[in-house]
Amino acid sequence: MKMILVFFILIFPVYFAVREQGPPENPGLFNEFENYYDIHINESTIFLPDTSPDFAIGQALYIHGNIKISMRELTAYFQKYDTFRYGVRVNNTNLETLSFLQPWFVNPLDDSVNSVEITNNRNLTSLGFDFKDCTYCYGSVVITNNPKLNLKNDCDGIIAIYNTRRKISGNLADCGCEIIGGFNKFISTMPSSCWMLFGNVTIDENSDLGVLQKKFANVTRINGGLSVQKTLFTDLSFLRSIELIDSDPYQSTVFYSIVIKNNPNLISLGMHAKRDGLYLTIRDNPKLCVTPEELTNFYAGLGLDSNLDVTVCFKNETSPKWCELKNTTSLANLPEGCEVLVGDLVFDEDFDFENSYKLFYVEYIFGSFTITNSSLRTLNMLPNLIKIRSIRDNKNPIHISNNSGLHEIFFTFSFQGVESGESCVIENNPSLAMDVHTCSILKGRKEPKTGNNFQNCGDDTTTTSVRKYDSTPLNIDVYKGVPKFLEVSHAVDDPGTVTQNNTWDRNFTFIEDSDEDEDEEPEKSTSCFQKSIYLNITVVLLIFLIFE
Repeated sequence: MKMILVFFILIFPVYFAVREQGPPENPGLFNEFENYYDIHINESTIFLPDTSPDFAIGQALYIHGNIKISMRELTAYFQKYDTFRYGVRVNNTNLETLSFLQPWFVNPLDDSVNSVEITNNRNLTSLGFDFKDCTYCYGSVVITNNPKLNLKNDCDGIIAIYNTRRKISGNLADCGCEIIGGFNKFISTMPSSCWMLFGNVTIDENSDLGVLQKKFANVTRINGGLSVQKTLFTDLSFLRSIELIDSDPYQSTVFYSIVIKNNPNLISLGMHAKRDGLYLTIRDNPKLCVTPEELTNFYAGLGLDSNLDVTVCFKNETSPKWCELKNTTSLANLPEGCEVLVGDLVFDEDFDFENSYKLFYVEYIFGSFTITNSSLRTLNMLPNLIKIRSIRDNKNPIHISNNSGLHEIFFTFSFQGVESGESCVIENNPSLAMDVHTCSILKGRKEPKTGNNFQNCGDDTTTTSVRKYDSTPLNIDVYKGVPKFLEVSHAVDDPGTVTQNNTWDRNFTFIEDSDEDEDEEPEKSTSCFQKSIYLNITVVLLIFLIFE
């Protein structure tokens, strides 16, 4: 029903652009679900205006003064109203909640750009509805001077719908404070009630540590960016109360970032903030050691590209899912169940196939991945790998070279690429075809470098005219054995066959085309005349549904 109403609103833009009271003169435009008059409720209102219980669309809604109508009556009256063509205005009332409203489609008010105005309501303690449900609320929102109204739980919905098109102030708890002018000057006079900041938090060599510690004590969220550069601080523990630093890159006109750079004395972060929808840069802090817990928070939400040059410090409380690669080639000491690897993972002629089952659950690598001079044919021991993130400069995130049998690398349906300032290098792998999709995934901030593979990025040429056929493409025949894994079992019917239920083996069955398909007659094409008839019938039925 809602989608039909939206269609009805959008299909007749000329009529709805005109501000008139009463039903349309053209009977064909009449909608039985619409109240064609503004709704005024004020202190003199004893009985609510006559209405139909089927009405879902209103014109403008004005609520003003000391309302004598009970909450039960208001709830019953507005039970189906979710659309207001000319806005909602609730001013100077004695209402404690607006739970009787359920806005879904609201256009701006007549004389302003605001679709919703809620101002000067002395007893209002809660909105009573979720702005996230106001999917088609356009224009701006104004919520001001409601001294008992706590908006902390409503801010996510308001920001999701209106983003920066909002004016919120003078309430018991507003949706944070806008950063105006230079941050060092702003924070010196920032009220203690500011629990969320909008804009760029810029901390530099002129920032006062004492002021930062005092003013950030109650701040739990930054909707914008954070920059800490050229300071002499040893840690950023004054930011420990911040739980979230976020921005919506799909709606915001600015791409925000977290930048922690050029701080010569910085030893630790001491932060707990999660990142959502921002770029991340942490580099040129020679003494800094970042913990896995801090990295986990920085990648908790929607993360844009990252630029890291850091050391990662493992502590006793580090999750067992984070594992440090102390020996890049041997996997013997690697714990089972690792999901994140930190360090440089190397596969070479001494590849530790016996312990490669430990890589099964790995999703992320903070470091690099090298495959060189190996006998591998596929990377099926890493079926869940999602992304590789560089943590050192001048280190290729992926370097694959001189692997004569390698014909497949990542599972492209799960692997999402790299975050690095260096190129991926894939060269001298005569059986490996670098198709367009794989090349696009391996593009970080630089294009991948490929050469002397069966197929290279950027062209359709191959190093050999015919690709060498590999009759046994599994790694099992190379390393003479099956890795230890619970789901691996040997065939019992024929000891000479390849293992059954092998985690590393992505066997599949081809379904041969049936001969019957060849005898089937092709579908007869539909003529343009028939299509026209079908289209006309569809339009008539749609109009019938709308008006009936």
